Amino acid sequence: MVLASWRLPRYRGGRLHPGGRRILRGQTERVVVMTQNLPDAPVPRRKQILPEGVIRAKDNVDDFSFMQKSQQSEAEHNMGYYLAELNNRNQELENLVERQDKDLAALRRENAELRERSMKVVTAAVPPALPDFSNASRIARQRMLLEDKDNELNHLRNQVNHLKGEYSTVAQQRNEARETLRTLQAQYDLQRDENSDQWRMIHCLQRKVGTYRIVVGLAIVVGILALL
Repeated sequence: MVLASWRLPRYRGGRLHPGGRRILRGQTERVVVMTQNLPDAPVPRRKQILPEGVIRAKDNVDDFSFMQKSQQSEAEHNMGYYLAELNNRNQELENLVERQDKDLAALRRENAELRERSMKVVTAAVPPALPDFSNASRIARQRMLLEDKDNELNHLRNQVNHLKGEYSTVAQQRNEARETLRTLQAQYDLQRDENSDQWRMIHCLQRKVGTYRIVVGLAIVVGILALL
């Protein structure tokens, strides 16, 4: 069992503390609570739900039912009241922190806009002949990228020139082959013409030989007939 204790604040003028008991001027009260028997989420005896969902205790000065309760339940009620107040304070602090975060974000955006405007003004104020020192790193990166692109382009150009040289060599070889083919074709045509003339002469000789054979045959036949 764990015991927790605290002192209630002083109430001047004989006012009522949250439990309803009257405390005289300058008087303090020490409350001992057994935390083992306390609920997980204590709530005040009389509560009021505000629009933002915060629970705030509200005591009735005409209610004297606290006299019939034990000291433990009264301490539990007091603890619930103080926890509700702490929750309210915590909610207020969270709202304050949220507003401050929003204000800080707005200030950062405004600062970024002002910085961008100032950079534009400074860039516009620099003469065209001078380099833009505000973008020196970006310009250097762009220059390196351009150099890489130029190197790649030169490499491609060298490859294209090499291919052009190979193509010119192949074209020259093709032209030489065409000339050789034309020469061979001309020689073939000439040879074919010569062969045609020779074949004509052969055919003429064959016809003449055939005619001579017929004449000789007829002469032989006539001679034989004459001998008979």
